[in-house]
Amino acid sequence: MNQQKDDAHTTREDLVAANLAVSAFTYEERVVETITLGKIFDAHGVPYYLKCDIEGVDEEVLNQLVLDPRRPKFISCELSDIGIMARMFSAGYRLFQIVNQYWNPAIDVTEPAREGRFAPVQFTGHMTGLFGLELPQHKWLTLDEAVHLYQTWIELRRIDPEFAPGWCDCHATHLSREELAGSNAFA
Repeated sequence: MNQQKDDAHTTREDLVAANLAVSAFTYEERVVETITLGKIFDAHGVPYYLKCDIEGVDEEVLNQLVLDPRRPKFISCELSDIGIMARMFSAGYRLFQIVNQYWNPAIDVTEPAREGRFAPVQFTGHMTGLFGLELPQHKWLTLDEAVHLYQTWIELRRIDPEFAPGWCDCHATHLSREELAGSNAFA
């Protein structure tokens, strides 16, 4: 458990070591109870949207999703490498959006909502932002297109981190473009 930054807890010792090497963070080891994704689905049903952000362990959730035939219509994970998108694809997701979380405060949430009820909100750097049908419809990409976009962003960060600030989430759906264009994804 990170003692200074509550969004930097992790179960991966290599991430702890890397953080300790470049910052003044301190960590405390804690034992926590875990549960599988399948048991969560058994107990609570399959969610419409699954947000995964487990600081370096998102791929484990995706590995469990690959083995379970039940699928949320929409999922998102913090994007640490293209392996995240590959696992989403292996789980049956075919359309992707790369969202730079840095820009969430600039998102203008407009009425009417494409699904559910409209909720006026100003996103911050501590919120995931839009998801599902609320994401811009023209930005859904194939796996190859999404990988190319992410690799371009990584290259821009390598050249000048200030030119490509932030961190990215990858959103994915198993819905077709035609279903995304429809007005009711709840059916």
